[in-house]
Amino acid sequence: AVGWWFIIDAAVTDHVKGVDFLIGVFATVALFMVNAVSTRDMDMYEGGCLGPAGARVWLIFGMMMSFGTIIAAAWIMVEKYLKIESQSDYAGVAVFMQSFLIFASSLLFKF
Repeated sequence: AVGWWFIIDAAVTDHVKGVDFLIGVFATVALFMVNAVSTRDMDMYEGGCLGPAGARVWLIFGMMMSFGTIIAAAWIMVEKYLKIESQSDYAGVAVFMQSFLIFASSLLFKF
């Protein structure tokens, strides 16, 4: 939730572009994907059509999505906000912090 407050503050003060919000949306979806699978489901899950292999694949896709949002946020921070001298760097840092904090909370909830 703290990550979303960073981006809301940056949107109010530094005019974050609308496309930059998608990183946080994907990070939040990845948070739900990672935490939808319990560690018990990966070992002894017998329901569903894919079993434990499906649970592991779901978890891997969630983690790849989380890492992808961190990489995308770092890229947007550097390309859109840090290279331009005439504007504040806070919006880019807020985009990155949003993605990083959502990822950190995902790991905190999972483990």
